[in-house]
Amino acid sequence: MERRQILLSMYCCLAYSLLFAKPIQSEHTNTLQLPSIFGDGMVLQQHDSVAFFGKAAAGQKVVVETSWGGTNSTNANANGKWRLNIKTPTASFDVQTVKVRTNRNTILFKNVLVGEVWLLSGQSNMAFRLRFDDNGEQAIANGKNSALRLFKVPSITSPKPEETIKDVAWQSCSSISLKDFSAVTYYFAKSLSASLPNIPIGLISAAYGSATIEAFMSKETLLSKDFLADHYHNYSSDKESKNPTWCYNAMIFPLQPYTIKGMVWYQGESNCVRASQYEEALKTMINAYRVAFENRDMPFHIVQIPPYNYSASQQEPGNTFSAAVLRDAQLQVTNTINNTGLVVTTDVGDVGDIHPTNKRPVGERLAQLALNQNYGQKDKVFSGPQYKSHTREGSTIRLSFDCVKNGIQETYEELNWFIIAGPDRKFYQGNAFVDGKDIVVSSPFVEEPKAVRFAWHNIAVPNFFNEEGLPASPFKTDDWINFTYSSNMTSWSTMPDIRNVPFDLVVPELTGETPAEGKRVKQTLPAYKGTKVYHTLYLPLNWEKGKAYPLIVEYSGNGPYVNKYGDANSGKVEDAYLGYGLSGGKDFIWIGMPFVSSNGQKNELYWWGDVEATVNYTMDVVKDVCEQFGGNKEQVFVAGFSRGAIACNYIGLHNDDIADLWRGFIAFSHYDGVREWSYPDSDKASAITRLKRLNGKPQLIIQENEGPRATKSYIEKSGIIGDFTFLTIPYRNHDARWVLQNIPERRELREWVNKVLNK
Repeated sequence: MERRQILLSMYCCLAYSLLFAKPIQSEHTNTLQLPSIFGDGMVLQQHDSVAFFGKAAAGQKVVVETSWGGTNSTNANANGKWRLNIKTPTASFDVQTVKVRTNRNTILFKNVLVGEVWLLSGQSNMAFRLRFDDNGEQAIANGKNSALRLFKVPSITSPKPEETIKDVAWQSCSSISLKDFSAVTYYFAKSLSASLPNIPIGLISAAYGSATIEAFMSKETLLSKDFLADHYHNYSSDKESKNPTWCYNAMIFPLQPYTIKGMVWYQGESNCVRASQYEEALKTMINAYRVAFENRDMPFHIVQIPPYNYSASQQEPGNTFSAAVLRDAQLQVTNTINNTGLVVTTDVGDVGDIHPTNKRPVGERLAQLALNQNYGQKDKVFSGPQYKSHTREGSTIRLSFDCVKNGIQETYEELNWFIIAGPDRKFYQGNAFVDGKDIVVSSPFVEEPKAVRFAWHNIAVPNFFNEEGLPASPFKTDDWINFTYSSNMTSWSTMPDIRNVPFDLVVPELTGETPAEGKRVKQTLPAYKGTKVYHTLYLPLNWEKGKAYPLIVEYSGNGPYVNKYGDANSGKVEDAYLGYGLSGGKDFIWIGMPFVSSNGQKNELYWWGDVEATVNYTMDVVKDVCEQFGGNKEQVFVAGFSRGAIACNYIGLHNDDIADLWRGFIAFSHYDGVREWSYPDSDKASAITRLKRLNGKPQLIIQENEGPRATKSYIEKSGIIGDFTFLTIPYRNHDARWVLQNIPERRELREWVNKVLNK
């Protein structure tokens, strides 16, 4: 018996000194105790006055001493509770110790680090384990990371507040500890740590699948608002994670007021049934957590719920787009409460699975958000386009955005999920196009537009991103409660596909033969022999030596490129169609012109290479073709598709010499200056300088989908007066092969060219 008592005494001493505090179990104790969040391996928030708290004998003096020299003391109150604060130093990987003692007991916490501490909470998408993530296997295999420490709160509930969490401790980050750890939390921390290389990161994960926001709120918080109090008094569920306060009592209350840097909240799916209340509920929760964690300005970042096809029973009665309402609530909270941020997930969801398995972008975006807003790294782009304002322009609405400094991403597709309504408050599918850094929306069914909504649907997966590839949040410009929708609100691919119309022309294959009528051949200027720089030359079927022919100089698009419709371009000079379709293979000499690479050794497939070399190459080829094959130097047209359309001005108006070369310009799908790209001098001011060299020469500006409205608007605003003609191609495709089809638009193209020639 005596031997058992000795062993038991040794075990207790070991538990106190090597692990963490004994769990608090009762209101009255004579033993020094701290909640389990304090333990060996813990991370304490740097540069702060961190809270230590626990229980001891009533009136007993409690002293906290640290290896970095910080010390403080207090006395337990009549209920045995005590708390005090200790100032922490700058973060480092220097291992520290913390001693907590009374005159009866001493607890020594070892292997303590000072760094950054984040709490990440929510429901199942936050709890989603790394082992089930798309990239989880590799992440786990490479999971050892000495910069990260993990504290995983189990998914537990309690009808009353608990003072500690049993059977949990701080862990190092390893392949073993990561398997069942939150995927979002891990990816957040890994990305955060990469930009904070000298700072340990402590992660507290506290999430429970299918939990409601009310389950993560205290009784006092719920009773502070009538609608929340009503829910508290009148709601109960067989699912414990849905019962008001139960998750908070067991998972959050025992942590408070442990000092943390900030919090991330990924929850909302279970609250779609009360979506209209979510904004006020979330605001209430944020304020309450900031008070409880003793930081009135604590960073609080929110993950917007992803698209999912919710059933009627999962939504608010009478609201078929409850998820859209809840996403907007999350957006409005971040717009109105300071030091909050939003991560948008419309592009990384799964409309058929409420638990999308690609969590890495979510965590990485959260890290970018925190680095920008909370760590002063302003170069980190943390958000996609954020709706700022709108103005009505005739039958259109122009939308302006923040977070588009570098522009809006070109998708080569119709912008989808924009809807627009007039005074009758009936929303129709909107036709949207990019105009610089704005979006312009219209509908043939709405003559007097009043409002626009974007991605206002449970399953919306839109294609509106900024240049950095981050998606725009769903938004609305109105505050209407009563409104209606037209049919087909989920279809944004109603325009015809180019492949559904037969082709009546076939471009001749490129050969290495000698130039001859009806042949398309590969040519290289003598100055570029021995390189891979080349152009193509086509002599018309009716070509005769000694006669003169108009010339079409054509620049091709960027490559390699392919979009969701299967539209593709290689970027090669032979991947061109406008010149052949325009001429039908007769009456015109057609040249496919390259962009000379920066080293002068090959054709550039993507953007410009050496602009000056391309300008000179173009002028030399035109001169050579005019001298050798009868090209009429007074009848030279420049044409281009996509990149080539921009090249009509960017290259074709680069200086006065090349500007004088042209009789007319044909630009299909894009236009120099309408938007700013990543290459030099793509800004509007530089583009307008080039446009002034046009000197009244005619341009035919062509665009697929909804036509060249953005280009027309740009030219009108530029103040340049010229001979501009606009043509719309009625296909959704980013594809120049429409000129190989017998359609009215090809006839208009040919008529325009003949008109210019006959002037």
